[in-house]
Amino acid sequence: MGLSIHYSGHIKDVKLIDTLVAETADICKSLDWKYNILHDEDIDGIVFSPPESEPVHFTFNKEGRLLPFTSLLTNYYIA
Repeated sequence: MGLSIHYSGHIKDVKLIDTLVAETADICKSLDWKYNILHDEDIDGIVFSPPESEPVHFTFNKEGRLLPFTSLLTNYYIA
């Protein structure tokens, strides 16, 4: 049986999303984890995959609210 973690929330200032993404990407690089940065008119954020884990999504809408994984399925394919 696996472990599932469900989370929700928002970032206090949307201007901090770029910093969060850069810091998370830096950590992923140092740990050799796969990651994808998403940036377009609807979504900003990063998706990363620790070894033997489901991907972790730090993806935000333009108001700074975390987006659930299911909302990404309609517009994106993440390898």
